[in-house]
Amino acid sequence: MDRPIQVGVIGAGGVAGVYIPHLRRLNEPNRERIEVALVCDIDERRRPQVKERFGLDRFTTDASEVIESPDIDLVLVLTAMPEHGRL
Repeated sequence: MDRPIQVGVIGAGGVAGVYIPHLRRLNEPNRERIEVALVCDIDERRRPQVKERFGLDRFTTDASEVIESPDIDLVLVLTAMPEHGRL
């Protein structure tokens, strides 16, 4: 694969704060294997936190944008457990 796996994350709360750094550790020096490309949270107020904490600009409040995005290879659902099935 020539490009990194494009990951979409749904849920930008505490669990994302654990998973996103772990995903980035999968990258090798001089070779990016994983890129967190899009983050979603229903709370728009998390947008600046995502930018500041993770340096990520692509943010949405609509989970379907992540799920249906043609450039996302893998979706991580990091919401509260009752939301997992619906998503």
